[in-house]
Amino acid sequence: LLAESERLHRTLLDSVSHELKTPLAVMQTALDGLPQDNAYAAELRTAVHRLRHVVDSFLGMTRVESEALAPQPEWCDAADLLRAATAPLESELRGHPLRIDVQDEDQLPLIRVDLRMLAQVLGNLLHNAAVHGPPDGPIDLGMRLHSGRLHVTVRDHGAGLSDDVLPRVFEKFYR
Repeated sequence: LLAESERLHRTLLDSVSHELKTPLAVMQTALDGLPQDNAYAAELRTAVHRLRHVVDSFLGMTRVESEALAPQPEWCDAADLLRAATAPLESELRGHPLRIDVQDEDQLPLIRVDLRMLAQVLGNLLHNAAVHGPPDGPIDLGMRLHSGRLHVTVRDHGAGLSDDVLPRVFEKFYR
């Protein structure tokens, strides 16, 4: 019964997410035709962008949980991961100085990962840092090779999580 309930939940999320994609695309197209300096249009663009991010996250989550989305690892340059993660977040990171500290790129190894999926994970961390960190506070993004392992860090200089929240932070839909 629990498994069937979970399957129904995933199906519902997937269905709702797909149904929202078309109206969002129509709204985006309509907004693209409005003057860029229109304050109302700018607010709407931001709202559509946020909603699209939520819908894409729902779709990704249901695909991962249903195992329909499996990682497709390939060799890539480690620095490409940073570029792939930060490029789509230009508006979210606006007002937050992004301080990137990468070990000498010549010393970073090629990594075998699903670049798109890992960039989305890193992008989600950066998005959370921008939304939940101090307003206009800096965000540090680092990449270092240590003892044969690549360490990627995101730091927002906020208060952090309280001890009572920490055990629940990775629960689905927990805020």
